[in-house]
Amino acid sequence: MAAADASRALPLLSSLAPRTDTANNAPRCHRCSREFGIMTRRKFCNHCGFTYCGSCCDHQALCPRTDSNRPGYETVLVCTYCIEVLSITASGKSQLRDMPVAKLRMYLDAYGIKPRIAVEKDDLVEAIIDARVWHVCLR
Repeated sequence: MAAADASRALPLLSSLAPRTDTANNAPRCHRCSREFGIMTRRKFCNHCGFTYCGSCCDHQALCPRTDSNRPGYETVLVCTYCIEVLSITASGKSQLRDMPVAKLRMYLDAYGIKPRIAVEKDDLVEAIIDARVWHVCLR
């Protein structure tokens, strides 16, 4: 994949988030608190499972199809917060090294990843890389 294409590649989800009654009945956006109604429709983040308005859930990721007759991936909606952490999941080692330490720590905290040691930035990068399986999804 060319370097220009890599920045546009969609992150990969291992599976869809479960839909809950709470998410289906949420009265407002989980991020901006905009009330749902005729003008503001509910969007479901397929990574975290929360309900958002269209402005806060307008990113896409790839997810394996659930239909065994049609193998491959389909695009699904993810929220603004999740696209940031999913983009980190999809980043290579050199891209991770270019990120601020605060962003790497936020990611590690979001997924409950504990680095063996965390003395230098490379320790954080290695913890992220070690938490992946072969297809760049988290375990």
